[in-house]
Amino acid sequence: NGHPCQPTNKPQAFKKFEKNHILPENFDTNSKSEWESHIQSLDRCGKPTQTFFEHSNRDLVVKICNGNGWNQQDNLCTSKITLPVYVVKVVKTTPRKTEQNVTVACDKVGNRCLPVHYEPKPQTNKQPK
Repeated sequence: NGHPCQPTNKPQAFKKFEKNHILPENFDTNSKSEWESHIQSLDRCGKPTQTFFEHSNRDLVVKICNGNGWNQQDNLCTSKITLPVYVVKVVKTTPRKTEQNVTVACDKVGNRCLPVHYEPKPQTNKQPK
C-alpha cells in the first residue's frame, strides 16, 4: 500500500503479525528452551533473525498505527518512542533485548488500522519536527 491505513485484501494480516511478533502472555523471556519451542512452533526457523515484543507492549505496537507513530514512507510508520524489542538470532536462540524506535507497516484490517508487518531495517530518517 502507498499510504498507511489503506484497506488490505488480507483479513488475517494482523493475526499473522501478532502470531509472528507478539509473545504469548506469561512468556519467560529468560528461558532458552521457551524461546526454542516458541520459534519452532512458528515454523520460522529458516528466518535467521526474528523480532518479538512482550505481550504487555502489544497495545503500544498497535498505537504506532493510530497516532503514536509517524509516516516513514509508503505504509511504514515509525514509533515516536522507543519500545523494548527482543532480537533473536535463530542460530543462537538467545535473545538480545534492545530499546529502539519500531517501524511497522500499517493497513486497515476490518475497520481498524493495525500493524501487519515489522520492518527490521533501522530507519535513518529522523522524526519530523
